[in-house]
Amino acid sequence: MMQIKEHTRTTSKRRLGAIAATTLVATALLVAPATASFASEYDVANPCPAVVPTVVASNAGWTRQQTGQAWATANLAASPRAATSEWVTITVSGQQLKAWVDYPLGTEKASAVIVGHEVFGLTDSTRNTADQIAAMGYIAITPDFTSGLGPDGTGDVQTLVASDGQTSTLLTSLSDDQINERFDAWVDYAKGLSRSNGLVDIVGLSWSGGAAFRYAQSGTTDVNAIAVFYDVGAPTVTQGCHRNDGLTDYPVDDIRVPIYGFYGETDTRATGSVPLTTTTMAAYGKFFDPVVYAGADHAFMRVGSTPTANAANKAAAQAATTRLQGILAASFAGSGDTGIDVDATVPAAAPGSLALTVAGDHVTLSQAANAGDHLRFMGQLPAVTVTDSRSAQQAGAGGWSVAGQASALTGPMGTVDADNLGWVPYLLTTRPGLAAGTSAVSALSGGAGLSTPATLASASSAGRYGSAQIGAGLSLDVPVDTTPGTYGGTLTVSLFPVD
Repeated sequence: MMQIKEHTRTTSKRRLGAIAATTLVATALLVAPATASFASEYDVANPCPAVVPTVVASNAGWTRQQTGQAWATANLAASPRAATSEWVTITVSGQQLKAWVDYPLGTEKASAVIVGHEVFGLTDSTRNTADQIAAMGYIAITPDFTSGLGPDGTGDVQTLVASDGQTSTLLTSLSDDQINERFDAWVDYAKGLSRSNGLVDIVGLSWSGGAAFRYAQSGTTDVNAIAVFYDVGAPTVTQGCHRNDGLTDYPVDDIRVPIYGFYGETDTRATGSVPLTTTTMAAYGKFFDPVVYAGADHAFMRVGSTPTANAANKAAAQAATTRLQGILAASFAGSGDTGIDVDATVPAAAPGSLALTVAGDHVTLSQAANAGDHLRFMGQLPAVTVTDSRSAQQAGAGGWSVAGQASALTGPMGTVDADNLGWVPYLLTTRPGLAAGTSAVSALSGGAGLSTPATLASASSAGRYGSAQIGAGLSLDVPVDTTPGTYGGTLTVSLFPVD
């Protein structure tokens, strides 16, 4: 163990696991990091006009979509959760926002998932996906993002369209501020439900996937993770009034939550943006984990669930559902469903003490992308909580610091050095006097990784008191010729007082 002066410290050990997969052929694009120019300059100089929906007696496009989804309607009617699910309405900024809430069976508290719909509006296929998520044990909240846009804050997807008669034109014309306000409102609603445990994720299908990606740039830490299904992500701009301007500088610098991507191989509009999104997110140390499903089309969660689905779309929908279930479980538990178990020794906090706890009991790193000369595996450090109840006399003018150092990862066929493991720390609790540590870059990217002690976070005397939560995105870079297998190591996270 690392010795820190003569101060008593608290230590928790975590096992890391990376499962080697078949190498994917990919091209790494070298791009200049995205900046905040889009939000701070372009959008100000070219403001979006107000969106004025047209009220109709019946939305013909939505009706066609809904009529063609009889299979989803039948699934919902037969769901064991149908009796307790309900439509709800909340009022935000004078607008009446509607959503379908699908509760899991039982009465115990559960985490919540906001499920966003496609560009033609909320239909039963999205509600069917939400019901699958509710079957996993989560509260699924499916908003109608067109609701409340009409006169006096009324209307919904069945009665509101753009001037050209299309729901898609209406939705893609909405500003980020309008969409983000609605995401914020539904996240707050989810946290306030009597059955909610206060944890929330977002799953965005098609249009809402891109919207959720941009919502992450608002800097939110109120959700644990965002899953983007088959839509273009930053820095490319494909929504809002500037969607046809060919912009590729939407910022990612304020993203604070992990983003997972789900893409169909034949959906070239979306998959074509993945390399640029991957390199830009990596340049800023942000977590982005995309998977492309072989032979699958756009909207494979919908078309792959129909009775006439082709084999590729059906397989993609099933595989993506399984992956999503693992992501949600890992997000809400602070660790993955599977991995290498670890032992953790954490002393109980006592009055007037400095203590550290770590959520979860293991970490699994999954392959994110082929970076050209190496493979990159990514994951999330379980939330680290520091509780400081020391009196001013005990702490003096000092604070505390949390640091981490990794061992080599070993497997039956070899060893991956610790300098290949890096992290990007971030604060889950923000207040004056708290600071996240700097990124530890892997040796293959020019750094020393976590082979030497690296600061996860620190607190001055002004910010030390009370509880603080810290997270970090983990990345493991290994040469492309690394022998496939399971590699495990130990990441030691240490807390110590600072004079």
